[in-house]
Amino acid sequence: MKLNLINMIHGKSKSSSNEREIELWRNFRKGDRKAFEILFKTYTPVLYQYGLKFYYDADIVEDCIQELFLYLWKSKENLSDVSSVKYYLVTSLRRLILKNKTIQRRQSTIDNIITSADLFTPSHELELIARQLITESDDRLTNAINQLPSRQREAIDLKYFQDKSYQEIVIIMCVNYQTARKFVYKGLQSLRKALAS
Repeated sequence: MKLNLINMIHGKSKSSSNEREIELWRNFRKGDRKAFEILFKTYTPVLYQYGLKFYYDADIVEDCIQELFLYLWKSKENLSDVSSVKYYLVTSLRRLILKNKTIQRRQSTIDNIITSADLFTPSHELELIARQLITESDDRLTNAINQLPSRQREAIDLKYFQDKSYQEIVIIMCVNYQTARKFVYKGLQSLRKALAS
């Protein structure tokens, strides 16, 4: 079994390499610690390099990679098969980094509001108000997105939260190009109406 897993990683042909990756993924999902370790050792350098191209803070990138693999191990029974392990991991890491950047940006906004307010009137209430405004704004957007029809919601998620191109959306949703654009367009129209009211 051990030799089999090692051979999975060191194959020469691309299609057989992908098949070995998928087999390794399946073994990991069944609870095979060695398969998980191989995935971690194989993809951590790739993910780290990708993360640094996408985000400047090496510590944050490392934390996100650790968080990703911790999540994978805890959720292994609930994960589904993937057609490309690398693509799945890179996409997941990108989401985590984006989530982290959003949290940092919100915190920075709150800190700026508080700092500005401190120049005039130091107030704990102002901090609470700022946090409440951001939370309400996020909640309104989340509720509006959840009200969309499932296909529009999926298209919006792929386009704006997973940063997919229309070509990728076409493949993922199994629709033609025009339909993918229509889902996004109609979803955005509905969101504008919901958020305007």
